[in-house]
Amino acid sequence: MKRYCWGLFVAALMSAFTGTASANLLTNPGFENPVLGGGDTFGAVGWNVFGGGTYTIKLAPHSGDNAFKTFGQTSGAYQEFPASAGENWAGGAYLLNPSFDALAGAQIAAVNIEWRDAGDNLISFISSPNGLTAASPQGSTAADYVYAPVAGIAPAGTAKARFVLLTGAFAGPGGGAPFFDDASFARVPEPATVLLVGAGAVGIIALRRRQG
Repeated sequence: MKRYCWGLFVAALMSAFTGTASANLLTNPGFENPVLGGGDTFGAVGWNVFGGGTYTIKLAPHSGDNAFKTFGQTSGAYQEFPASAGENWAGGAYLLNPSFDALAGAQIAAVNIEWRDAGDNLISFISSPNGLTAASPQGSTAADYVYAPVAGIAPAGTAKARFVLLTGAFAGPGGGAPFFDDASFARVPEPATVLLVGAGAVGIIALRRRQG
């Protein structure tokens, strides 16, 4: 009976802490759709692309078969979700500075969260500290990708949380084509929610002990 109760407790806590990461809300987070015979195709299925320099490419992925290549003055892709002030959102993506088309000059690669109001106006944004620049290490394999996490709390007026993969040369001329892969984004439950689930698990154990 003790082993059974302990199993319930562990299962409940695992469920709670798994919930803190939440299910990935992104569509096509690994850019595996479409299935490519080779080369690349414009855009990214399930994502809103901008800037013209956006391609799903069957080359140098972090995992699977495909990655997302971006280039140009300002190009990228985003997905957005309903959000409210005070909510905690977190995500990230793997980034590659490809040795065969490395970043140059002022070109960067970024993973951002944009907070937008009901009219789609930008309130503010947060960038991952692990974005790429021309000085970032180069590579061509899965091991050369760098994980860029980003997280923040939605400010007052927020109606949408927008997850953005972005390249651009914002401080002068640039070049190169950074790759993105295996992205994730979700709302993180409040710590109190985790504690409540844990308390519920303790209650189950107490009940089982009384019944046993």
